[in-house]
Amino acid sequence: MKYSFHEAAEREFFSAVEYYEECQSGLGLRFSEEVHATIERIWLKGKIIIGENILWIKIFLKKH
Repeated sequence: MKYSFHEAAEREFFSAVEYYEECQSGLGLRFSEEVHATIERIWLKGKIIIGENILWIKIFLKKH
């Protein structure tokens, strides 16, 4: 699966990764892995289930 972030979202994502890494070594990597795993789940199922609620997310992913 290939995807890309909008450039503003990509900047914000990398900024968050850096922030978490500064808070605790390895935390930025864990955050990054979780974001990518969540994107993959959305890609495959088109929804996220949170407890008893289903959160539908409309996303625009540019397939390469």
